[in-house]
Amino acid sequence: MNPERSERIEIPVLPLRDVVVYPHMVIPLFVGREKSIRCLEAAMDHDKKIMLVAQKEASTDEPGVNDLFTVGTVALYCRC
Repeated sequence: MNPERSERIEIPVLPLRDVVVYPHMVIPLFVGREKSIRCLEAAMDHDKKIMLVAQKEASTDEPGVNDLFTVGTVALYCRC
């Protein structure tokens, strides 16, 4: 990747509790929070890409930017 050229994309962010997802992993996601459900619906309405980011504290029910780690994984969402 050329540091002088960067591409900016906007995709939904899904905070994850107690799990870190790495590239090439296949993992079932069980979501219950309304915001998480809307996030997955937004991914399905577009190109199915979603950013998976682990929460710093699993007990946080409404995580904000400061409650998430700064590195995540871009994934493709598949509803089975």
